[in-house]
Amino acid sequence: MVADEVSAVRSLVDFFPEANEDLDRIKLSGQYSEVESSLEEILEYVSEYSHILTSFEIEERNGPRIFFELSGATIRNVGLDDLDEEETNYDDIELSRFQRRRQEGDWESAGTHLTSICSGIADSVELVVTATVNKPQVVTSIETAASSIFAGIETNPHFWLSEGSFSQWAEDKHPSRIGEVMFDANRLPILFFDDQSELTVDQTVIAGLDTLGQLDSDTLQQALVEYRASQDSVREYVSWGEDITPVHPEPINTLYNHCSSGLPSHLIVYYNLGLFCRSVACVDDITKFSIELNPELEIRLEDGQFHEGFNDNITSGLVELYNNFSSESTESSFRSLWQRALAETIAGREEEIESELDKLYLIVESRNEITETLDRLKRQVIKEDFQGLSDALDETQALMADITSRLSDAATESSRRIQGLGFTLLGAIIANIFLVLRWSENRLVIPFTTFVTILILTFYLPLIQGQIDDLDRVIRESQNDFILYRDRIRQFNQDLFEFSQLESRINSYQGIAEKQRDRAQNWIDLSFYVLLSLWMVLATISAVVFSIGSLHFLSIIVSVLVFAALVLPFDYSPVGNDYFERTAVIVAIVIGISLICISIWISQNPDAYSWFSSLPRFQSSN
Repeated sequence: MVADEVSAVRSLVDFFPEANEDLDRIKLSGQYSEVESSLEEILEYVSEYSHILTSFEIEERNGPRIFFELSGATIRNVGLDDLDEEETNYDDIELSRFQRRRQEGDWESAGTHLTSICSGIADSVELVVTATVNKPQVVTSIETAASSIFAGIETNPHFWLSEGSFSQWAEDKHPSRIGEVMFDANRLPILFFDDQSELTVDQTVIAGLDTLGQLDSDTLQQALVEYRASQDSVREYVSWGEDITPVHPEPINTLYNHCSSGLPSHLIVYYNLGLFCRSVACVDDITKFSIELNPELEIRLEDGQFHEGFNDNITSGLVELYNNFSSESTESSFRSLWQRALAETIAGREEEIESELDKLYLIVESRNEITETLDRLKRQVIKEDFQGLSDALDETQALMADITSRLSDAATESSRRIQGLGFTLLGAIIANIFLVLRWSENRLVIPFTTFVTILILTFYLPLIQGQIDDLDRVIRESQNDFILYRDRIRQFNQDLFEFSQLESRINSYQGIAEKQRDRAQNWIDLSFYVLLSLWMVLATISAVVFSIGSLHFLSIIVSVLVFAALVLPFDYSPVGNDYFERTAVIVAIVIGISLICISIWISQNPDAYSWFSSLPRFQSSN
């Protein structure tokens, strides 16, 4: 599965004796005293694949004349018309034929004539032929040829003639620059090598053009997920300077392990060492790798040292340290221990350090000591953790007692408030009976009951709702407290303590409290609607039966004013309480105003209906 454009590049590379490859271009050149017959074939490639070339020129060596060039997508002769027959051995007919074929766009025929012309020129002058290949266009053609594989996968592909040319290019670049162009945080890096015969799919994909058919979308998608995860972690745990491109060393080490020509050492050192650090910053061409603060360990490397490179011992040693470190590199506590182990190991050998580079050598040479120091620090932390675990268990026992007490007290208080509501209603009923039996004041029953209803709606129901809300908060807080202590214990060892029984007891207490809360909420909701309905009945009787100067009429006016105050938003308003239905209260206000108007109308029109005369308001006035 090789794109035609790649075949054209191969033919161009085979023709030119010199090739200089960069990130986005391949510059090909050659000097000719006699133009070979293959020039005709090359010109055909130039005409057919001019879209992958940024330039193509035939010019006089050490001379000012350019005889032929590619301008954009158009091939044109520049200096051929300036030549005369004394300088060449071709005639005007050959030039005319070339120009005609060129104008017609027939480059296959034009190439034949141009070969003849250039052969004539080469008898008198030495020619230099150059071509510059646009590598991004070649990559696009490769992706198009393998579109079914790369569909839906975000990739960062690059094409190289060989692993050696890639390594040669990288040697001259700062590691951060290589990271910027090769390792985008969200796109999977893919390197197509024309000389590669094996396929590697990891956090970097290394493929030969003949191995594209072995790729599959699922494998690439999984590689992209792992690549993004590693890039996110290196940004989370290491603080990088603004002018530095963060890159996780895993995709770089993939190249190191699979490139037979070798990867530049400075790239391996830069990012493997960076992963061990708390922060990496670049100031005045000096990169500061800050590993630990106490004891302090910071390595400062000048840009010149990166360009000079590092020996194989440092490179392989850092990769080995990374392999030991990588499995737990995303755990903050382990990172801290690792950084401390590095610093403590180096701190005792100051007499061996004469330069910043010596610190790097010591880290690599002290790999075994670093591991031993790390193990010692782990044992120390485990000992401290067990003491902390004992304290946490004691606090958990106290927490259980506190949670039980709080839930019990809150549930008891809610029950007491609900009972109080029942006693209040019962007291109102007894008072009404007493009014009737003692003084035979049955007229006072309605306004008395109305005022009691208003008092309950205004003051007592919000008080009960507050107790229910407090119970709900206690339930939530008890759960949060349990989770807090459970997580604290699990910081030491999640398998050391069995939480199922403890969690079952907590859930049992919370279940009892939740049932009490729901029961109380249902009761207060029902009470609200019953009391509001009772008020509407009493208000209707008061408005129709009794006169506008009576206590009954006054109770309606007071009720409407109180209801209007309840629906206004202020600090102590019941608006927002679970039981309070604002729309129902507004309906009661509208009904109350309507009843007031009806009562006034009846008073002014006593003869409107015959049955009005039987109402108590008119009987009392007689």
